[in-house]
Amino acid sequence: MQDTPDRPDNQILDRPHHQKAVDLFDEDIRPLPNGSGLPPTQNKRSGGWILFVVVLLIIVVIVFAFFALGRGRAPSPSGGAGVGYRSQAVVQGNLSLTVNATGPVQGTLYNADFVVTGKISQINVSVGQHVKAGQVLAQLDTTTLPSGTSSSNATLTAPHAGTVAAINGAVGASSNVGNATLHFIQIVDTSSLQILAAVNEADIAKVAANNAVQFTVNAYGTQQFYGSVSAIAPQGQTTSNVVTYPVTINIDSSRLNGANIMPGMTANVTITTSTRTNVLLIPVDAVNFAQNAVSQGLISPAQAGNALAQAHQQQVNLQGAGSGSSVAQDNPSATYVLTTSGGQLTAIPVVLGLNDGNVYEVLSGLTEGETIVTSSPAGATPATSQNTNQGQSGGNIGKGG
Repeated sequence: MQDTPDRPDNQILDRPHHQKAVDLFDEDIRPLPNGSGLPPTQNKRSGGWILFVVVLLIIVVIVFAFFALGRGRAPSPSGGAGVGYRSQAVVQGNLSLTVNATGPVQGTLYNADFVVTGKISQINVSVGQHVKAGQVLAQLDTTTLPSGTSSSNATLTAPHAGTVAAINGAVGASSNVGNATLHFIQIVDTSSLQILAAVNEADIAKVAANNAVQFTVNAYGTQQFYGSVSAIAPQGQTTSNVVTYPVTINIDSSRLNGANIMPGMTANVTITTSTRTNVLLIPVDAVNFAQNAVSQGLISPAQAGNALAQAHQQQVNLQGAGSGSSVAQDNPSATYVLTTSGGQLTAIPVVLGLNDGNVYEVLSGLTEGETIVTSSPAGATPATSQNTNQGQSGGNIGKGG
């Protein structure tokens, strides 16, 4: 009998095992490396849907906040209540209407010519020299004078005091007699300079004799010089289909302050045609804003019509109060402007006078210090609840008769 070998107590016998059959679908049932239990493609799709939902929620929140803020800023339907209109006070000041033009500086020109033919023997002056009346300018050789001619005709004197502007001749040459276009010596009187300004036909009716004038010349930059209108030519001149009228302006030599204004310089002229002092003034913007109030739905057509009717009555009262002629000179117009209280616009009837493109003269309807609306705030949307007839335009300025 054969002895069995001793085995250690802790030895574990290997149990027989068999190779597991290969399952072609084993991949579908084994745990996946990503730990999700889902195929990689399905896991990616789930993550995309989550991201889409988050972005969509953010967009919804932004849109909701935008519309909530927008409703909070919208104007109320009570004629613009809550809208901060821009306003300006009625002020007292001066108003001037002007006309602009250009033209050359001119002096009174005097011509000096010999009355007989002869050889010039002497020229006693030069261009730019100031001469006195009666001063000898030039002489002829008496031996070259025509027979029987007085020797006094051989001496040429200055017909007027002034500055020698041109000399058309030379010693040894013959005197030029009877030439109406080329004079021997020309003298300009710079003590009485003038400007011949070309005023556009659209402005000429506003210009009158004695209108005050301010002007500049390029030689002195922005320095202001002064004068007044002395004459208006009745015949216009046409250049490139533009009609202008020559207006003569006398330069005030006492206010040149040492400046040497010379003939031929180009003057840039401002003619003051009308002046009003210590009158009530409102900005043109206030009138323009009121003119568009009905079409923008800020006031009703009925409100505009009532204000305009009252303004016409104010104009009639002005012209019948003994000041009709002065009012007529101001070209009165009946219209209205707007005031606001708590955001509610009200049309105020007024009669306006002259305007310089920036401000209007107020003849009736307002007092100094009153506040009128000049514009809506930027981006404000006008209310429309008061206006049921958007096709009617209100506030056209009515000219006085």
